[in-house]
Amino acid sequence: MGVRGGAGAVVIRTKTGKSKNIIEPKEDNIKSIMPLGYQQPISFYSPKYETVREINDKQPDLRTTIYWNPNINTSSLGEASVDFYTADFITDYSVVIEGMTTDGKIVYGINEIKVTN
Repeated sequence: MGVRGGAGAVVIRTKTGKSKNIIEPKEDNIKSIMPLGYQQPISFYSPKYETVREINDKQPDLRTTIYWNPNINTSSLGEASVDFYTADFITDYSVVIEGMTTDGKIVYGINEIKVTN
């Protein structure tokens, strides 16, 4: 990689079929990327519907991402709860939970919420 690899490089080599011959990269097969690195979380807007005016607002809520929170803490039993309003679509929502325990174990779960009239 020469000077282009000075800040680090990831090289992925592929093989043809079942042979062990390595395909040498051609210049047009090389892609340089710059990862964003650590990003400070920002506040995610989620409506609260606290006033009569907000509750009776006729403008439809068409959000596709309903809730996002990077800081949900669990109880000592590993339980947590969140509250949110769905959008105005009658649809099914995928709920994806991703996280990490204090000792570095990955937590992942996916489930579905069905919204009906």
